[in-house]
Amino acid sequence: MLASQSIRHLAERLVGLETSPIRTPLESASAFRVCEKLRQPLSSLTGKAGFQALLSRALALTKPQFPKLESVKVNAEGHLEAIPEMRMSLTVEEEVEAETALVTHIVELLCTFLGENLTIRLLQDVWPDASFNESNSRKETTA
Repeated sequence: MLASQSIRHLAERLVGLETSPIRTPLESASAFRVCEKLRQPLSSLTGKAGFQALLSRALALTKPQFPKLESVKVNAEGHLEAIPEMRMSLTVEEEVEAETALVTHIVELLCTFLGENLTIRLLQDVWPDASFNESNSRKETTA
């Protein structure tokens, strides 16, 4: 099983893959782009309600750590709402930390429910150009 540190590293990579070099208040946050990319394949696997439940649980686990996310909700379609209001209340550093925490919880839940191998394969399907092999990830960060 992936260790918590490895899951956090994986979440940081996912957020990094979706981070725009220029962040504007109206641009969707990186974590929310990660969620949108995962929504379709996970909805196919679990149904809309299953994805909504997964995202709602990950958000509930993230909110105590980041109370400024209180306005963010998951709608019936599995989309996150109240993003502009949330982004206006966070510094860039807080936003990146909140995004990473949310994605970390999503990946942890996926590993719990689907297992590590299926989770990694799912992520590879969504981000085919990224390497999620832990040894390759370490080489990329040290190179």
